[in-house]
Amino acid sequence: MSLARKHELLVKFFQENPFSFEGENNELLINASEEKLRSLLEESGNMDFDSTFAKTTKDETYRLADGNTLFDISIFDSKTRFSQTLKALEASKNYLIFDNQSKGFLSWIDSNTLKSENWSEDDFFYSNIFSFKSYIKKWTEIGKESNSSEDEYAFIDYYNSQKGTFLLTTFTQKIQLKSPYYFQNSDKDVSGMFELFDSCFSFDSKHQFPRFVKKNLIDFVSKSAIEERLAHSFLKFDRIYDKANLDFQVYLHDISIEKLRDEYEEFKRDSLMPFSEITSKLTVKILSIPIAFSAILFALNKISNSVLQIGVILSHLISSIYLNFSLKNHFSDLESIYRLFGKKVKKIKEHKFFLDNPREKNEIKEVIDYIQEKLTYAQRYIWSYFLISSILFLFVCTYYLWPLLKTINFSNQIDFDLISTEYWVIIILLVMFIVISIIQVFGFIKKSTKLKSIKENHSLGSF
Repeated sequence: MSLARKHELLVKFFQENPFSFEGENNELLINASEEKLRSLLEESGNMDFDSTFAKTTKDETYRLADGNTLFDISIFDSKTRFSQTLKALEASKNYLIFDNQSKGFLSWIDSNTLKSENWSEDDFFYSNIFSFKSYIKKWTEIGKESNSSEDEYAFIDYYNSQKGTFLLTTFTQKIQLKSPYYFQNSDKDVSGMFELFDSCFSFDSKHQFPRFVKKNLIDFVSKSAIEERLAHSFLKFDRIYDKANLDFQVYLHDISIEKLRDEYEEFKRDSLMPFSEITSKLTVKILSIPIAFSAILFALNKISNSVLQIGVILSHLISSIYLNFSLKNHFSDLESIYRLFGKKVKKIKEHKFFLDNPREKNEIKEVIDYIQEKLTYAQRYIWSYFLISSILFLFVCTYYLWPLLKTINFSNQIDFDLISTEYWVIIILLVMFIVISIIQVFGFIKKSTKLKSIKENHSLGSF
């Protein structure tokens, strides 16, 4: 009969007949009549009753002759009791955890996890615990090798086989780790931690990478209790590995962390300052518009001489055109600064350290994202200033031409003889402004397109 079938028989039997553990030896006691136990044996293949069960002093209560194992399946009543037998557990054996209250089960049969429908969690319970067993076994192997090795470097400085303790030392630290009797499992899949740990001792990195693993492992578990350190290092070994790998890459590429940080701060400062200066200048210009506009309207309202009024509007036209053309210079500054920034980012992106450690680019990416945001704001400032100044000039011209506009009947043919020389001058200035503004708009669009091409050419959007 297959193990899977025997497992089904046990689950069905325990759903009707409860069991318990007693004494220091955790003897498994089954509460069932002899008739039911014999029937169970017959279904499994006629096993001998007397060699399988032993009568107790309690009525209809029997103990297993083989501890807690029946049909080559070790039986437990909880995950806690199972985990407390950590040292005796083996992945090659079969286990049944049966809850007498819920009648649910969580089993390890033929190296596969089986569980009842009412057992919703613990998909990785067995794979995690057996991976941890392999983890401890690897530590023991390394410890024994270290004790007999004459190499100058050892990952484990000393292994005490009687106490099950491992001594790890560096120039500045010394800690002990102890093989635990219990494993506090995780709901997450951590079964890959053993393979990750084992990979640290490959031939090509035997005398280098483990040094960095050792240092970071000590830092990581030093604050934990001695009995919890091994389990703690196992559950979080991916984080230990990542930090060790980063330190190892820095060592391989001969990079000074302090120098790298200084260069990063300089890069951030040099990249942000030009954009900040441009946005500050544009902000000042935008804030000055209401003051200039109010002054012009006040002058037009107070001056009665038409020649002087035209002079005010003409000066407004010249200053608006000049200031709008200066916006083009701001666009050119943005372009040159952005191009230089793109070259710096490309150089950083192609550095072997960042190619091997893409996670370390996160801080650089934050600067890039911030610069992109600054660039967007700067362009909006330029367009906002251009639109506001243009609209205000149109408003000033409309304000001056309003007396004329009120007399014109647009449904009939316009009598141009009614338009005075002063109005003609303003109309000509207005047409000039519109034409020049259209030319400026095309120039701004061209500059915006160049900024987009710089972003694409230097792959700033996918750093």
